[in-house]
Amino acid sequence: MPLIKRQYGLTADQVANINIPAVAVTILVRLIVGPMCDRFGPRKVYSVLLLAAAMPVIGAALSTGYDSFLWCRLAIGAIGASFIITQYHTSVMFAPNVVGTANATTAGWGNAGAGAAKAVIPMFVAAGHRIGVGEASAWRVALIVPGIVMPIMAFFYWRL
Repeated sequence: MPLIKRQYGLTADQVANINIPAVAVTILVRLIVGPMCDRFGPRKVYSVLLLAAAMPVIGAALSTGYDSFLWCRLAIGAIGASFIITQYHTSVMFAPNVVGTANATTAGWGNAGAGAAKAVIPMFVAAGHRIGVGEASAWRVALIVPGIVMPIMAFFYWRL
């Protein structure tokens, strides 16, 4: 975020505006994916969510300023609804005598993934710097990586 803030000349309020709506949209999308899991099943819903969320991730990398980055970041927040899909999936996958343990175990993986992204993406930015990618482009290249990996994971989740 410091690179994006500097490149776009963002204020502290604009940075907050980028982060807060992403959390808010997660809540709304959770209300949508719950019934979708009931109707279509968690595997299909999660695969579609991964595919759909890959677009704003790549869009953020291609953004041209505060407004476009804000809208992409807002859409990226939808992936937080994967928590509901995971809980649904583990609830139907495990026997009643262990479903609580399964849900408790899987509930933390979304947070662990977000934490891992906060550690790994800056490493991608640093790697981009080392191979000669400029500061203005390194964060963009780093965002392309998850934008490419998400559809691949959607395919594997759908098929396997």
